[in-house]
Amino acid sequence: MQTCAQARSMSCPDTAMCRLRTRLAAIDNACARREVHCTWGESSSRCCIHSCRGRGACVNGSCQCDTGFSGVDCSMSADAPHCPNGAPQPRGIFIGEEGLHATGGSSTMSPARFGYAHECKGTPITTLEPSLNGIYAPIDIFLLRLLSDHTFRSLSRSCAQAEWHPMYARRIYHNTDLVSKWSIRAVLRQRRQSRGAPMLPWIHEDHSDVGSCGEPLDHFTEGDILLTYWGHVACKPPNVFLVVVPGGTRHSLVLNRTEHRWTSMHPELVTWARRVYSPAHLHAPRRPVLYFQGSTREAGASADVVSRCFFPHNRSKGCGQGVYSLGIRQAVRRTIGSDARVVFNVGKTGGYLTTLSQTEFCLTAPGFGFGVRIIDYVATGCLPVIVRVEPQVLLPLEPDLDYSAFAVSIPFAAIGALPEILANMSSTEIRRKREALRDVHKQFIWDEGYGQAYEAVLGALQRRLSRRHT
Repeated sequence: MQTCAQARSMSCPDTAMCRLRTRLAAIDNACARREVHCTWGESSSRCCIHSCRGRGACVNGSCQCDTGFSGVDCSMSADAPHCPNGAPQPRGIFIGEEGLHATGGSSTMSPARFGYAHECKGTPITTLEPSLNGIYAPIDIFLLRLLSDHTFRSLSRSCAQAEWHPMYARRIYHNTDLVSKWSIRAVLRQRRQSRGAPMLPWIHEDHSDVGSCGEPLDHFTEGDILLTYWGHVACKPPNVFLVVVPGGTRHSLVLNRTEHRWTSMHPELVTWARRVYSPAHLHAPRRPVLYFQGSTREAGASADVVSRCFFPHNRSKGCGQGVYSLGIRQAVRRTIGSDARVVFNVGKTGGYLTTLSQTEFCLTAPGFGFGVRIIDYVATGCLPVIVRVEPQVLLPLEPDLDYSAFAVSIPFAAIGALPEILANMSSTEIRRKREALRDVHKQFIWDEGYGQAYEAVLGALQRRLSRRHT
């Protein structure tokens, strides 16, 4: 076994990586303070992706594969065809390990705080355990599914359409800072450029709340794809495709880590979805109100922000990133919060999903970054009401998914008219929208046995890759 002190003395292959690992070590607040998390040695197979498929040993959260097998989960067999379905043309995504090497297999920060599996503290893939932070888990869930998708995972770069080098360990905003995340991408860029031409498009992931606003543009190459939860088009690097991934929720998204394959389950949301979309309940009467539960966080906002951002007819530039909810929640509450047809609850109340399942309309409004309430709304059949701002913020799966079929969208300036707009919707239109919501709701749910979020995100990726080659 190798101790933290020995690990710190290891030589680095290049200066950039040395600087990166030094910074990551500083964020972890020194190995010595949590020696047990830094000791290297054999660990439970539950701490390695897909438990190494039973084809290797799990050491420090990474698979050491048996002879004849390779890959982050030991799923790549030397005898298997390397192209999906033996396709002669480039197809599929190659999943590499450069992200793991770039971070040096470093552990996550304060893993116990975020509900990760205790036996896996300090291992590189700790954040794949979504027990308390299911909100940020779906990109990881997508990765797990893609690793098992033999029709679209390419086992060789030579026959792939794109490659993805996930940043294991350093994934969500809880366990890294912005500069460190960008430093990891800078190291990956150097490795990418060192190969020379031709270069495949890369898939990048962004697990944080507000995406990549301000990230150095040279981290990306034209035709790359960014998986993100935050679809703010003003943050998008030029000539890079966005795929806005449906987020998780706070409601029991769990990872079933079986011996040879991990699967995601969302039992609470699935139970509600099966009920509300059954023929007996689909068009059951609901309260004809606009509902929202959450904070407006106006405390601390300057008088200038209040005047420019919290009133529908006085909105100006500068109400984007950094202004809580982009000013949407505040404007709704200030403008129509006293209307009897609007229910605006601040703080948590019991029976949240029950309330949604009995309500006709639910307000979709982000916080400091992307919002996950829309997943709850869709799962419980509450028609989403979307307040659109400029620059545009894409919602999950937009523009591939047509929200006009199942949601109500208005511009920010029309907030004051919302109660009348909703009251004037005919029962026929409401029925049509709820039937459309029924038809697409599975695309928002990550439960492997019920949902179709994986298929929806994969389809969006395929369309962007095809667009690049046309």
